[in-house]
Amino acid sequence: MDADHWQEHAVNVTLDSMEGALNWIWDLETTVPRSSTSTVEGILKALADQHVSDSSILMLIVDVIITVLC
Repeated sequence: MDADHWQEHAVNVTLDSMEGALNWIWDLETTVPRSSTSTVEGILKALADQHVSDSSILMLIVDVIITVLC
């Protein structure tokens, strides 16, 4: 299953990019089935993105772990 992406690669954080991302999230269809590996697929996509720093990936992984455990 292909994952939905707001952007094909990481973008700079600005007020406009945050607004665009939030609007994209609100417009997502909640009825679209997600696989049990969607989160891992997202992390792998971020790892492959040359626009994302290693520290950002680490923060993403920690956030996912905390979300899963809570």
